[in-house]
Amino acid sequence: MNHDKGKTFQTIKNVFDDLGYRCFHQTLNSKNYGIPQHRERVFVVGFKDNTINFSFPKSIELEYKMQDFLEDCTDSKYYLKEKGIKFVTSTKNKKKRYTQINGDIALCQKANQQFNWHGDFVFENQENQEFDEFIFNVNDVEEKYYLSNKVKAYVLSSGTKKFKTKIQTDLHIARPLLQSMHKMHRSGIDNYVTHHKGRIRKLTPRECLRLMGFRDDFKQVVSDIQMYKQAGNSIVVDVLIAILKQMDITKFVEK
Repeated sequence: MNHDKGKTFQTIKNVFDDLGYRCFHQTLNSKNYGIPQHRERVFVVGFKDNTINFSFPKSIELEYKMQDFLEDCTDSKYYLKEKGIKFVTSTKNKKKRYTQINGDIALCQKANQQFNWHGDFVFENQENQEFDEFIFNVNDVEEKYYLSNKVKAYVLSSGTKKFKTKIQTDLHIARPLLQSMHKMHRSGIDNYVTHHKGRIRKLTPRECLRLMGFRDDFKQVVSDIQMYKQAGNSIVVDVLIAILKQMDITKFVEK
């Protein structure tokens, strides 16, 4: 709409006019038509009958969250490793809205979002399970503040055989904030906290399809890579249906 200060879209409209169409256009967001995804797209409806007046469908209240579209079981291949976790949980990418974890409304899906770690991700609580993968809570804290296993063992240790410290690290009680805070985990007696365990994963192709309005009976006959691309390039089905209902498509179908 804003490309070349609107001149590009004006050229498109001029072409439709030359072809004899009376056109109506509006920017619609899929979150206003039943799908919890923030996806703004321009829709154009044209009629050869210039007497037709058309108004785009009104917004409806969103009843679902992105979590309602998630699968019950997920293959382990969709879970991120350490490098991916560092990227999607960084403050920089969160502030720029490159990534989002457990959002109620999904970011706009793109064809390549699952391969450059942009878009939506899911944090799953794994409190009662043990995994080899990188696990931690992602609500507020970046990965860089978490201790390595080696440092964690040092912090929680009561000392060596020859030396036992009298000051234990109590994870539930805060110690006074001392001037030595910049020496974090060197003295082993500063403040530390624990978080619920869990893993981060990307959306599956089926979940991406659901967030584009495709039912589960839509068959995936291509690779995951191609399915992500096709989902990201698609039109949200629910928006299209709302438009077709509004224009009463049955009037324009030959019997």
